[in-house]
Amino acid sequence: MRVKDTKHIIIGVILLFFMIGNGLAQVTYNFHKGGGIWRHYYVNANAGANLFFGDVSNYNGDPFNKLVKESSFAYSATAGKWITEWLAAQATFNMGQLRGANNALDAEFKNHYYYYTGEFIVNLNQLVYPLDKQTDFYLQAKLGFGLIRFNSELTSLTSKKPLHIIGENSAFGERVTEWIVPIGIGGVYNIDEHYSILFDLLYQYVNSDKLDTRVEESINNMNQLDSFFLLSVGIKYTFNLKKLRGYNHGSNSRSLRWTR
Repeated sequence: MRVKDTKHIIIGVILLFFMIGNGLAQVTYNFHKGGGIWRHYYVNANAGANLFFGDVSNYNGDPFNKLVKESSFAYSATAGKWITEWLAAQATFNMGQLRGANNALDAEFKNHYYYYTGEFIVNLNQLVYPLDKQTDFYLQAKLGFGLIRFNSELTSLTSKKPLHIIGENSAFGERVTEWIVPIGIGGVYNIDEHYSILFDLLYQYVNSDKLDTRVEESINNMNQLDSFFLLSVGIKYTFNLKKLRGYNHGSNSRSLRWTR
């Protein structure tokens, strides 16, 4: 379902975030290039809130109530490596729930899902303004592709009786599988040589209108695909796989002139 007002607000927040990031990017640390295959690996863990947009929702045009009344918990784990000064590749596993209600339909749904994706990360500061210095705060963009597996149950708001089930009504039952494309932007604040704080806003494009169990068709007989946003915060740990002679002071240390 297309929700223009809410998406315009979110786009505005992204633009504001970008302008703030450029201002913070003036404080820098020294930057060491090189290291090849052994340097600049990282792992991170995130937790946050999913915001579902689809047929079974009262607040598709109201982002505040969407966050307060229809958000649901999600968490993820990621492992990756910086390939160049501005490009990284990573793999992510995400698990969580989606929920929503629609008073006009006398219906509410709950969805349990997990997905695994491969993703590219772009350091926007370094891409736009390439420097031999590392900013302590930088913006990053994300684009990925993978598979999502889920089951979903639609129930009546008044009687609480099941109306429709997609997949087995069990977290361990047979699930529906579709492809998913995460697209987003985020910010990273480097605390020290190893640890960073992450902030992410992701739009999850799913090739399905079954997330809320209802399949609606538009006037041109095309399915209106469901989707969801993920707002999350996390912690990131960067490390090297082995000691680099002349650069590191320990087997898992980044150089004192560190990169990310």
